[in-house]
Amino acid sequence: MTTPTVYSFGYWGWGTNTQQLVKLASTWEKEQGFKPPLWVDVRLQRQTRAPEFRGDAFAKATGPQNYRWMRGLGNAVIADANATGIKIKDPKQADELLDLILECHSKGQRVVYFCACELACVGGRMRCHRYAVGTLLLAAARRRKSPLTVVEWPGGEPTSREVTLDDRAISKLKGYQFRTSLLPRAVPTLMPQGSVIHFRGDTTEVIACLQTPILTRGEWAHRMFIFDGPRESYSQSQIDRFMQKHRKGYGLLPRTV
Repeated sequence: MTTPTVYSFGYWGWGTNTQQLVKLASTWEKEQGFKPPLWVDVRLQRQTRAPEFRGDAFAKATGPQNYRWMRGLGNAVIADANATGIKIKDPKQADELLDLILECHSKGQRVVYFCACELACVGGRMRCHRYAVGTLLLAAARRRKSPLTVVEWPGGEPTSREVTLDDRAISKLKGYQFRTSLLPRAVPTLMPQGSVIHFRGDTTEVIACLQTPILTRGEWAHRMFIFDGPRESYSQSQIDRFMQKHRKGYGLLPRTV
């Protein structure tokens, strides 16, 4: 058996498309030989503006057998209007989550624990409490001498691809996301976070470091960070450094014990 892996995930951008999210995740897992994932909700509260994550709504999308709510792993600070920062309500519940991860692993299933925040880290600093949950999981695994990998969904090893577009299309890639339809059909919708797409035009080029995709207005789009290096031909070593920098800065590197 491989090392047990647990995914962390922020559902920002998916508030009205949970059926598609569940299908995408299940397909990804099936392609790697796993059952549909077990989704573990680590929010302190489930009253949210995202309608399909409010209350029991997401449990209906996954099926109750593939959903758990572990409120004790939520950020207690959000219940106090005068408090700031991150404080896990019941850190001991990380051991319960680890038990669940190991049980699922023995049955060929992986766990995705999730909250609402888009980014786990920014500039190498923790931004979301789910990163703290991962740290607690790793500490519990270390105490029990149990191998474990924690990584932002969908995990996997980032790749680098080149795509040829005309300059006009490339000029529209300055925003926060791009339509997946701009990519060749052979490029999958879901790729490991931190993967790089190198767009080449006649006179210009752009390098995008990918986050997870979202479904917006019925069309798949990739969220991305644009490489802010010099506008000239990029060497592979530059691309590799760019990819590693963003994976580290945004908490995308796998953490393993």
